[in-house]
Amino acid sequence: MKGIFKVTPKKADQRISRIAIIDDVMTTGATAQALSTDILNSWGGPLDIQVWCVVRAQPQNIRLDW
Repeated sequence: MKGIFKVTPKKADQRISRIAIIDDVMTTGATAQALSTDILNSWGGPLDIQVWCVVRAQPQNIRLDW
């Protein structure tokens, strides 16, 4: 998932301090992690990122430690 999202600092309102990532179904969390990493790397200050999802699914072959 690395590099799939691009957040441009010039277009981001730096006054924002909270962001919610909304995902319909979270499986491994890779999408939310990739997006939140790109947002944090583009931001100029402190930021609270929350991930909201409707359904949490866990594949049998993947162990999540978080």
